[in-house]
Amino acid sequence: MSETPLPNSIAEIAAYASNMHGYVKRRFIKREVCLGKSEHLPRARLMAVASGGGHWEELMLLRPAIDEYEPLFVTTIEGLAKRDHIARVQLLPDSNRDQPLAALRCLIAAFWLIRAHRPQVLVTTGALPGLFCLFWARLFGARTIWVDSIANFDGPSLSGRFAKPFANLWLTQWEHLADGKSIQFGGAVL
Repeated sequence: MSETPLPNSIAEIAAYASNMHGYVKRRFIKREVCLGKSEHLPRARLMAVASGGGHWEELMLLRPAIDEYEPLFVTTIEGLAKRDHIARVQLLPDSNRDQPLAALRCLIAAFWLIRAHRPQVLVTTGALPGLFCLFWARLFGARTIWVDSIANFDGPSLSGRFAKPFANLWLTQWEHLADGKSIQFGGAVL
């Protein structure tokens, strides 16, 4: 049985989710993926991370495009996975920039989560828990994709600005924010 190939970029995921077919093809993830076998923990090929609220809702709009890769979803609110009928889910403690101790707890939990699952690709719509997962995933060798929230019309979010050095692909949902280099426009999910 052959494995379903991973998408070549988040743009392909976004294209599927919002009818933007043909954006960037064949440039991000190698088609044939060789997975290491683990007797203890199954390895997630694709990890999708979002905080609760709007970040989670935007990730759910990408879900039809990523479900075929059996992603491991990660969020901060337990009820969201149940509501959206998601079986493969892990929880992180919620945090934000105004709660430094909670943020530290989340940073450590994100490390252990990424270390345990070692995803090949991580997609996140933010916010701080997504940034922490993106950071650790990149350090562990995963390809990382940041999709900045559509709420950020004037400029990149604070978490998004911190994510830039660690994201292989950084997407905005506003065309006027794209610079064609470090910030790319792949369409909007809403």
